[in-house]
Amino acid sequence: MSQMYTIFINDLTVHITRKAPAIGKVVEVTEDPRIWLDKHWDTIVSKPKNMHLYVVTEAPEELWNYIGKRYRHIEAAGGLVRNTLGEVLFIHRLGKWDLPKGKLEEGEDVRECALREVEEECSLTGHTIVEEFPSTYHTYKMGETPVLKRTYWYLMRVEGRPELAPQIEEDITETVWLKEVDWAQVENNTYPSIKSLLETYRFRYK
Repeated sequence: MSQMYTIFINDLTVHITRKAPAIGKVVEVTEDPRIWLDKHWDTIVSKPKNMHLYVVTEAPEELWNYIGKRYRHIEAAGGLVRNTLGEVLFIHRLGKWDLPKGKLEEGEDVRECALREVEEECSLTGHTIVEEFPSTYHTYKMGETPVLKRTYWYLMRVEGRPELAPQIEEDITETVWLKEVDWAQVENNTYPSIKSLLETYRFRYK
């Protein structure tokens, strides 16, 4: 299977790949990736919301690396936490459903960061890492500086159904356990990167 890189830009999902999908909006790179990027990236990132765009190139890794050079890089880590009843932990922050996550502190191990952020944002203890999930990449502006954030994700488990409490100072207003049949409220009001992570969870644990 050929490598595909995915970057979330607001509600636009851009896939950098070698092979075009059977269905989907496709843009083909027919020149040097660096030249193409300088010409077209600003147009790409202004595409309509809520769509998937496939950028097809013979050099996906090279193009991905060039894209990365246009941004300041920040790393974060978080968790998709499942309890004994099979429910998953969600938080509500700044009007959107999300999963607990946060930036790495200086010198901090990625796994330790993920566990710490879950504890701090949800007042949860006793959770452990089961396995690593794919990282997500999304962009945003910090002042006038464009930022590319990589978030490392881990599936976690916790015994029982512990009580939760939101970290109000981080703008979290709710922390809830939800069964998969109740995820519609989340998926109708969350970020594309979180939807992607939930799809990975479903694929692995169906």
